[in-house]
Amino acid sequence: NDAAKAILLNLLRSLYGSKVCVYGAWIFDNGHCCQPEIHPAEQIWWTRPAPGGKIYYFNLIADDSKRYWWRDQMDDGTKLRPWGAPPVTGTFAIAFETEVNTNRPVEMQIFNVANIHDRHVKAYPNTDHNYDLEYNGQTLIRFIPHNDAFYVRYSNVGLVPGTNKLRGFLVIQSTVGKATQIATKAYWLGKYIGTYPMGSDPDKVPQQAERSLFKKEEGHYLFTVTHTVQKPVVIQ
Repeated sequence: NDAAKAILLNLLRSLYGSKVCVYGAWIFDNGHCCQPEIHPAEQIWWTRPAPGGKIYYFNLIADDSKRYWWRDQMDDGTKLRPWGAPPVTGTFAIAFETEVNTNRPVEMQIFNVANIHDRHVKAYPNTDHNYDLEYNGQTLIRFIPHNDAFYVRYSNVGLVPGTNKLRGFLVIQSTVGKATQIATKAYWLGKYIGTYPMGSDPDKVPQQAERSLFKKEEGHYLFTVTHTVQKPVVIQ
């Protein structure tokens, strides 16, 4: 998508000299300089400071080049799944540390989502609500998605031995891109090769049938998560 590409490139240009994280297929590209590459990139993320906290920039992408979508493109079709085929699911984990105390109110860390640009983002049913991590009746962490684009959980949460500090990860998962079955009868080189019921898995049908049975579409989700701290209200 040209609009999303322009936005992402502008954001990346502003990060010259900064650290950026990239996740994707690690390949050796015989077609370009014979060098190892992450190609295509599925996830790109970085952080920037913000008043009272920081901003996480998260980008999840199902590649739009269509060069890695079908099994007949991949090493004579021997791959179990083309590495860039939509839909693509990405997971981002945000580490947190906070204080717990049973005798007085404690601060609440808030993680707030804001959309930048999206296309073909999967909707997870009944997920558009706050996600609170509570301890002894107090909310320590709150994730506010403002939409239904995430599967959310807290992971590896525990007290640091000998302290009142609680550590863990806020884990958010999203899915972009679409693979839609558009036919039940498959053809290869103009010849009928079989019938496959609706709901078939594109990775399980014969590779010769895949293109005539399915339509694949790119997707992306560019968003931020802003981290702030809400101080407790102490009543004198």
